[in-house]
Amino acid sequence: PTALSKYQLLFRHLFHVKMVEHQISMTWVSFQSMKEYSLGSVFTPLFLLSQKTLHFVQNLLFFMMIEVIEPRWQTMLTALAQAKTVDDVIACHSQFLDLSLKECLLTEPQLLKLLYRVMALCSLFSELPKKLKIQPDTVLTSLVADDLSTSRGPALSY
Repeated sequence: PTALSKYQLLFRHLFHVKMVEHQISMTWVSFQSMKEYSLGSVFTPLFLLSQKTLHFVQNLLFFMMIEVIEPRWQTMLTALAQAKTVDDVIACHSQFLDLSLKECLLTEPQLLKLLYRVMALCSLFSELPKKLKIQPDTVLTSLVADDLSTSRGPALSY
């Protein structure tokens, strides 16, 4: 692959993970706004799951940006300062891209497939608040109304 296609792979991957991070962040904010309704015991597993998925995705982004790309970039800059020919420059740049792709898990199809499954699950989870708010008059409002009418907390029936 050409350098341009390698950059496209790398940036597309980073953008996708960043987009999932944003989705999960908005999910976390939605769940935080639900805490005021005293439904903590009902939604505690969802709160915890949103925190854990957000933590995972943020750590993945940190790893790729700070632990992989930034050191490889600095190594490339050092090597470019010592380059004597255009071929040396091209080799340094190619090595930067190859190492970045490899260490961002983009060269192992099985790992990449697994990572994208996890990202898809995180993205699917991030849609949960929207689904909960689709029918506010039936589920969420009745829980809040029950909670306000009784001092014992929300009455849930399954």
